[in-house]
Amino acid sequence: MGTWDIGPFDNDTAADFGGDLDEAALEEREAIIRSALNRAAASADLLDTPDGERAVAAAALVVAQHPHGEQAACANYGPSEPLPELPADLQTLAVDALDQVVSSRSELAELWDDAPNGSKWRHGINRLRCVLAPPVPPQEDSLFVEQGEWEKAVRHLFDDAFPYDATGPRRHEDWVLDVIDLMARAVPDPRGWAGLDDAAQMPEAAGFPTFPFVPHPPEYIAARLHEIDRDGAEGLLLGLTDDGCTLDNLRRFTESEEELRAMARTILARYGDDAHYYTNAHKPAHAHGTFDVSAPGGFAYAPFSQYTEDYGLIVVTDNEVGMFWNFADY
Repeated sequence: MGTWDIGPFDNDTAADFGGDLDEAALEEREAIIRSALNRAAASADLLDTPDGERAVAAAALVVAQHPHGEQAACANYGPSEPLPELPADLQTLAVDALDQVVSSRSELAELWDDAPNGSKWRHGINRLRCVLAPPVPPQEDSLFVEQGEWEKAVRHLFDDAFPYDATGPRRHEDWVLDVIDLMARAVPDPRGWAGLDDAAQMPEAAGFPTFPFVPHPPEYIAARLHEIDRDGAEGLLLGLTDDGCTLDNLRRFTESEEELRAMARTILARYGDDAHYYTNAHKPAHAHGTFDVSAPGGFAYAPFSQYTEDYGLIVVTDNEVGMFWNFADY
C-alpha cells in the first residue's frame, strides 16, 4: 500500500479522497463522506484496503468537527477546502465504519497487523472512535476498588507467571470482538490501570501486535469459550498464578489460600456483581457452568496462542472486558 505513516490521510488513497472533496462542490462533500463511511459500515464480506482507508479518512473528518476531536483527528494531506457542518448521525456511522476497519474482516487491519507500526495504527483508530463513542463510566458497585489495591493484587498473583492481564472498553455487542482487540493490544485500559504483559517485551513481538496470540476470527474464539460462575472464576485466577492450572501453584506464596482468594476477589470486584465469566479451560467432569480448580486430575484447554499451554479467564461487563491469561511452552 502507498503509505508513509499511521495518520488518517497518510496514504495515497486517503490523500486522493481529500483531493476529491476539494474538487467537489461544497454541497456535495457531505454525501461523499457519508458514502465512504457507508461502504465500510455496511460491508458484509471482506473490507478491501482502499475502502478501509477512505473510511478512516472520512471518520477523521467527522471527528474533527467534534468539540473534543481536534487533537485526535489532526492530520496532514487532508482536504484544504472547508467542509459543511456534518450532521450528528455521521458520528454513529463513523463508529460503525471504524469497527469494521479493525475487524477480522478487514484487509487493511490484516496489512497493518503485519507492519512494525501496527499497534500504533490501531491505537490511532481507537482514539478516533473514543471521541465519538467514549467508554461508558465504570459500574457504581466497582468504584469501591481502588486502583492501587487492584494493581497490587494483579502483580502479586501473576508477576511470577507468564501473564497477559489487560482490560479494555466494551465497544461491541459481540464482546468477542473486544477480546480480539485486547489480544492485538489495540485498546488501552479505559481507567488507565496497569496490567501485566510480559510477551510485549520479547523480540518475537516486533511487528506482530498479537504475539503470542494467533489471529483468529471471532467465531473460532467464541466456539472455544464457555461460561463459568463467579466462584469458578475466583478459583481459576488462583490456578493462573503459574503453569498447570492447579492450586499447587499457591505453595510458592507466603500467604494462606484464603488471603490469596481475597486478592482474587479484589481483582474481580473491579467488574461488579453483574459480570459474566468465560474460559477456554476445562476440568474433568466439571458441572456445566462451573470450574473447580481443586478437582483432581489434569485440565484441558483450547489454545489461542503459539505456545503449548495457554488458558485464562475473560470477564465481560456492559462497559469493560477483562482478560487474565497465562502461557507456558514445553
